Amino acid sequence: QRFYVDRAERAGYEGRLPDPQLTVGAINVPTDSWRLDAEDMTMLMVGVRQSFPPGNTLKLREQRAREEHAREVARNDLEQRNLLRQVRLNWLEIYYQEEALRQIAETRRLQQKQLEATEGRFRAAQEPPQAVFKARALLAYNHLRVPKEIRPGPQAERDTAAIVVQRHRPDAHPHVHPAAV
Repeated sequence: QRFYVDRAERAGYEGRLPDPQLTVGAINVPTDSWRLDAEDMTMLMVGVRQSFPPGNTLKLREQRAREEHAREVARNDLEQRNLLRQVRLNWLEIYYQEEALRQIAETRRLQQKQLEATEGRFRAAQEPPQAVFKARALLAYNHLRVPKEIRPGPQAERDTAAIVVQRHRPDAHPHVHPAAV
């Protein structure tokens, strides 16, 4: 914030005349005695100098400085908005990944229940063996879907997605039996 206040103040100074210069000097001072009244050619000089830029130079400089300040403020605002947008997109991507994992876990749980029910009906001679094979194949297919479902989207970081996939490995779920796969 201080940077932008300084830039705004500088824009005001650009439109002012430069500082006057005070000139003080001594001319033809004898080097052997260093006395100012020893010779007639010895002089003291005191002067004030002020430069006046031609035309509308001051007004144009001030206008240019104000435009540069406005451009810097706009650039900073754009960077803040882009950063906020990127953070929001990353949070949405994380939410999507977590929700996809939750959906996959719920699907696995339901498929496991369906497999158990199908095996029970098979034992009671109400289902053919193909129904049990089909239920096991669906559960196995669901295990294979995790790496395809959980991958970095266009805005997600690869490292974050790799951590999410590792944390939710198929064998990490206690309600899914590896023997059923």
